Amino acid sequence: MEQRLVPFALKKILGALLLLLVFSFVVFVALDLSSGSVLSGIYGDSVQSANPLLKARLLENLGLDRPLLVRYLEWLGRILRGDLGVSLASGERVIDILKEGLPYTLVLGLTSFALSFIFALVLGTIGAYFKDSWLDKTIIYTTLGFFSVPSFWLGLVAIMLFSVLLGWLPSSGVGEIGATPNFSDLARHMLLPVCVLTLSHLAIYTRLVRSVVLDTLQEPFVLSYQAWGVSALKRFYLVLRFCFLPIVGYFASNAGAIVGGTYVVESVFSIGGIGQSTINALLHKDYPLALSIIMLSAFFVVGLNVVVELLARWLNPKW
Repeated sequence: MEQRLVPFALKKILGALLLLLVFSFVVFVALDLSSGSVLSGIYGDSVQSANPLLKARLLENLGLDRPLLVRYLEWLGRILRGDLGVSLASGERVIDILKEGLPYTLVLGLTSFALSFIFALVLGTIGAYFKDSWLDKTIIYTTLGFFSVPSFWLGLVAIMLFSVLLGWLPSSGVGEIGATPNFSDLARHMLLPVCVLTLSHLAIYTRLVRSVVLDTLQEPFVLSYQAWGVSALKRFYLVLRFCFLPIVGYFASNAGAIVGGTYVVESVFSIGGIGQSTINALLHKDYPLALSIIMLSAFFVVGLNVVVELLARWLNPKW
């Protein structure tokens, strides 16, 4: 089996690298064609009324007067050498910006991803085993209610209720101003954002788990075990084992939604991750910063899918 797995792994890895290469070029072109001005992001809106010769000189100094393909190849060459470049807007090294904000983004995104998986698995399984009962309908309607509103609006409502009116939780940031950072303080500040991000994606994951478990319960092996008198607990274990791969595969393929939602939610709660940096970089065409964050996100999503496919093939060669 290992001999068959190696060619499959190489094929998937090469395909993922090619996909990332094509995606990087598409993003580079889309960013170049988008509205907004690099000069406005650096020097302010007043630069737009400046002399055209001055603006042309500024673009030349930034290296943005050259053809798009030349700029893309230069950027790609720097990336392959491990040089992410310098932010056009702030002048900081992109790697330093990522080191400062990425840990908070990872804490929010990965925690929410794990909680979404756990709660969806539990609620979806309960809904499948108690199909069409009041419990099943309560789970469906409640999760759909959270899914039907945008995550940023849900975040604002959570801030208004739990921070402004009740005063139970902080409304923004990752720690008290002037205080020494510690885990308990970080947990208090992350509780609301994690809950908002988890609830905003829970409905679709719960529906998926419910659907997969319902289909599995109708499989011949489950009905046969039931006819043979196998205990309900043993059948439950077999059903979850059979459902595990398709559920994990879907979660991996939908990881991009969690990544995008993370950037939005952390902007609402002013967490200080890379979400707000991404928005500002896109608005002001800060090529080095925007491309680095987008490609880092794409690498995470594509890499996660490759890992899940390899794991699935290793566990089940027929997958």
